[in-house]
Amino acid sequence: MSLWNNKEHRTFLDEAEDLAHPVDCGSWTRWLMGIAVPTSIVVYSVYSIHTGIIAIYGRGGSTIITGDDVRFLGAAYIALAIFLHLHFCWSAHETWWKQVGRLKVLSLLIFLPCLLRVLYHQLVI
Repeated sequence: MSLWNNKEHRTFLDEAEDLAHPVDCGSWTRWLMGIAVPTSIVVYSVYSIHTGIIAIYGRGGSTIITGDDVRFLGAAYIALAIFLHLHFCWSAHETWWKQVGRLKVLSLLIFLPCLLRVLYHQLVI
């Protein structure tokens, strides 16, 4: 707790642990984060895989990725979109909550190796 607000200090691990529990949000947030954002991520990923170029925008400019890394990064983005969709749309349902947890782990098991492969190839090789 802080003197100026009543919020307790939360660490990165506290935020990560919240992803393991059902989301408690309104319908606007559920539609935005569960449908609109994942759909835009999937559309961009499929377009990038089709063209063979992904642009990553950041503070220092943009990075253009081509070649095999596009397929792996596109797959990582699609896995991230699946995770967001499962977390915000399906984890609120009591009947689907246990199955959603397994599918979220599966999407992370796809996301992490794909992302690590791209990072290794871009930074080391």
